[in-house]
Amino acid sequence: MKFNLKRLARALLMITGLAIGGAMPAFAQTEIFTDTFDADPTNGATRVLTPDNSASGGTFPGSGFDVFGIVDRNVNFDFADDSLDFMTDMLGIIPSTRTDFFLGFEDVENADNASGEVTATWTVSTGGATDLNLSFEIAAMGDFEASDVLTVSASFDGGASTELFTSSVDEDGMLSYTLESGTIVDLNDPFVIDGTTLSNVFQELSFPIAGTGSDLTITLTYTQNAGGEVLAIDNLTVTSGGDGVEPVLKGDVNLDGTVDFFDIQPFIDVLSGGGSQPEADVNCDRVVDFFDIQAFIDVLSGNP
Repeated sequence: MKFNLKRLARALLMITGLAIGGAMPAFAQTEIFTDTFDADPTNGATRVLTPDNSASGGTFPGSGFDVFGIVDRNVNFDFADDSLDFMTDMLGIIPSTRTDFFLGFEDVENADNASGEVTATWTVSTGGATDLNLSFEIAAMGDFEASDVLTVSASFDGGASTELFTSSVDEDGMLSYTLESGTIVDLNDPFVIDGTTLSNVFQELSFPIAGTGSDLTITLTYTQNAGGEVLAIDNLTVTSGGDGVEPVLKGDVNLDGTVDFFDIQPFIDVLSGGGSQPEADVNCDRVVDFFDIQAFIDVLSGNP
């Protein structure tokens, strides 16, 4: 989105005659790594999928409906919500508007993988960072069984693993899934993680990671045996709220301990230069962009 920085500067200067109020400090959050599955994980993190189906495009060799790997909505009809074009389509978690890649799972116990278990492992240097947190987007649709289980754990420096969560299935429940066309599909036994029932709409889940160390390993394990039960994970991120980072004063872009007239030009400089200074990320969405302008004006005018 384009905007006129000169006009912004004039708008900011107009409010400097107002009483400048205080702003509540907020702890900086540092990205340890992110995996969007559209490229390699950031910050030197490694990703290992076992078994590795990359040679067959994320599906097991025996069937395009046995899936474990990095795929997009074109992997098969079970993942793709094509209900806008086909009224008979009653299954799908990836709408027509979502064309990026994700980590997909379906019928992972098959002739090519008799154990019925798959794993994804990420390893990254954390340098002693603290207050770590794992977040990711996830969607699922199908009539699952209690034996369909997703577990994620964390460990530091090759030590013992700590479980972050284990999924469950609501075998007494039913969920109404709404497809892109508006068609409603009722299915029994929805997938549940930490009290959150998953649907065909991606939701962001977040889990704290206890402990610290030089290297962090995140391990995802999934077991499942049946077609027509699809699961997808995207935008997996680990952040740190610690690592010795002091609280930052949102809007104090010149770092003099107050939010006032003298922060206007530094804010404009960061905004126009594509910087990532925590003090300039006034709306706290981890990026400095157009959407920080009103938040900065609010803080500057004493209305944080």
